[in-house]
Amino acid sequence: MREIKFRAWDNIRKIMIEYNPIMSFHPFHITPDGHIYKEGKIQPYILLQYTGLKDKNGKEIYEGDIVKRPYRDISVIGWSKRKASFTTKFKEDRDSKSLYWAKENEIIGNIYENPELIKEK
Repeated sequence: MREIKFRAWDNIRKIMIEYNPIMSFHPFHITPDGHIYKEGKIQPYILLQYTGLKDKNGKEIYEGDIVKRPYRDISVIGWSKRKASFTTKFKEDRDSKSLYWAKENEIIGNIYENPELIKEK
């Protein structure tokens, strides 16, 4: 069985919350763009789901992680509605790819703490 867990980006304090936020945010609703809606307002947290996979160093891969794959440019992990799965999106070919080769990837950051890694040159 796949392990379901989350981490959260705190948009106010600009930090990643590494524990499972489900316990502290209950009851809540998640908006389609991943924000948490609680007590009549949007909370400053963005939930990021664990993909169930690990990179070549054994680090858990979450949505929003930026990964480097051998012989490729960097890519961002995200959910593909079209493919109904987590995928990587490579900058140089603009195409999303399956996470089948996740063990070859290395996490080098995430889109919230390291946005400079994915900015166009």
